[in-house]
Amino acid sequence: MANYAFFTPIQAGKIDIWKGYISEMTGPRKAALEASRGRVSLTKEVVWLQIRLWVTLRWCTGKRQTLVRSLMDS
Repeated sequence: MANYAFFTPIQAGKIDIWKGYISEMTGPRKAALEASRGRVSLTKEVVWLQIRLWVTLRWCTGKRQTLVRSLMDS
């Protein structure tokens, strides 16, 4: 099982937009997100908001060779 962890910045003043995205993905669009992640063989996705400036993501997949391309196409 491959694990990927990375950081991505959130621009100043955009925290509320990010929180809105998370609300959508854990609420009304949860099924669509799960279907998308299933299509690319992600078995786990964990996201943390850190110090209000960075988001840390952790993905687990059995298809590490094709993960990024599959996400771009999904």
